[in-house]
Amino acid sequence: MKVGFIGLGNVGSKLAESLLRNKFDLTVIDLNNNLVKDFISKGSTTAKSPKELAEKVDLIITCLPSPKICADVMEKKGGVIEGLSKGKIWLEMSTTDDKEVKRIGELVKIKEAIPLDAPVSGGCHRAATGNIAIFVG
Repeated sequence: MKVGFIGLGNVGSKLAESLLRNKFDLTVIDLNNNLVKDFISKGSTTAKSPKELAEKVDLIITCLPSPKICADVMEKKGGVIEGLSKGKIWLEMSTTDDKEVKRIGELVKIKEAIPLDAPVSGGCHRAATGNIAIFVG
C-alpha cells in the first residue's frame, strides 16, 4: 500500500517516521522543506501538491494543526480532493472538529473515495515510539 502523509509537525512527523520504520512506501508533504528533505533522506518521496500526492498513493493521511488548514489542503485548487479517485482513502488525524470532518468527508465521498476520522491520543512521546492510540471511525 502506498501512503501519503500531509503534515510533519510534532505528532505528524513521529507517525510518519513509524510508517517508514515499518517499510511503508511513503510520500510526504509539509510547508517546512527541511522536514521534507529529512524524510526524503530516510527513504520517502515527496509530491509537488496535495493533489499530486493523492494521485500517487492509496491512503492519504492529514495531520494538520487546524480545521482551516485542513480545509485548505483538502479543498483549494491543487488540493487532495482534486486528486482523489474511487477507492482511495482519506484518513483525517488533524486537530479539527467532527462537523468539519463530516463536511469534507461528504466531498470525499462524491469522488467515490473513503473518508475516515482518526483522532489520536498519547502525545508526541507515544507517537515517537509507535505506541499511540488511534480511534478510527
